[in-house]
Amino acid sequence: LYLNIGNGRFSGAYVINLIYKKESILDKVVFKEIPKHVDGDVIVEGIDMIKVNLANCCNPIPGDEIIGYITKGNGISVHRRCCHNLAFLDNRMVSVLWNPEKTTNRFITSVFIYCKEYDKSLLEIMQKASTSGINIDSMRTNRKLDETIYDVDIWVRDLEHLNNFIRDLENMSYIEKVVRIIK
Repeated sequence: LYLNIGNGRFSGAYVINLIYKKESILDKVVFKEIPKHVDGDVIVEGIDMIKVNLANCCNPIPGDEIIGYITKGNGISVHRRCCHNLAFLDNRMVSVLWNPEKTTNRFITSVFIYCKEYDKSLLEIMQKASTSGINIDSMRTNRKLDETIYDVDIWVRDLEHLNNFIRDLENMSYIEKVVRIIK
């Protein structure tokens, strides 16, 4: 109640009238019009001006099925529907969808690249990323016997862009598989 009064959603007079419950006839009901153009990457159903964050655990990108979680004091956190962290959240979910008019941004996501031992694998993966228009944010290497696993954080436009990159990598002879991960 205090938050809504402070944000200007309810006036003090409205609250007092609500408490004393005077019967009155409404002359006109005014509905707030939802704007047809939204600036953000994600549109929250029924709400226009609200802070929206993409969850760091699952890193949703356009093309993923997503759902919003109403956080306590930090707006809406957007998760992929398959995110394992949704099981630990209570019932404060809201429908969200990707803004079809907003396509210029890049989004970060993570993949594991499983490779057979090959001297130039890292160089060729980076070249493939460059020719695919993928920016590599970070890369960690784990070596196990005759296998190398690269944990790579990359910037992509959307799910189709990511899938094309994964397909290109899997066509390389020394790469066993590429898996998108949820942290």
